[in-house]
Amino acid sequence: YTGTRAAFLASGFFLSHPLYRFSGERFKLGRGCGLVGSALALLVWIFVPPMQPLYKLGLLVAITTLATIIATMAESFYGQKDDSRIVIDEFAGYLWAAALVPKTPVSLGAAFLIFRLLDVYKPLGIHKLETLPKGIGCVSDDVACGLITAALIKLAYSVICLFYWS
Repeated sequence: YTGTRAAFLASGFFLSHPLYRFSGERFKLGRGCGLVGSALALLVWIFVPPMQPLYKLGLLVAITTLATIIATMAESFYGQKDDSRIVIDEFAGYLWAAALVPKTPVSLGAAFLIFRLLDVYKPLGIHKLETLPKGIGCVSDDVACGLITAALIKLAYSVICLFYWS
């Protein structure tokens, strides 16, 4: 019963299940259904009111911790590590990206695209984080993708400002 509830939450309220059957290996950005978790996080973040940085950090740490616990239980329920139906890791990872960039349509859209690309291709050794035990491995690679996404967007803003003010 607990495993079913964990799977319900980890799979984005079972929204990843139909995509899991459809996607296979053909639809690369949708493979593993991470698109569902990222889209849910974007939708949620749009409605989160502005908050102080310390509260924002607390929220991100709490969500990441909860996602790790739920992912661990869902892995047990599905019977395999980082099952592709588990999308709570993408939810947490995209929130890190979205929370650290300006809350504008351009920033959130760019964060979504960059995060999805990083999540699919896992450059810079990010894929090694998946080998960490249980839900930690499931969630940590996505948090790393979120942090790198935010850094890339901040860098882009800095470069644009540099050229604009020159």
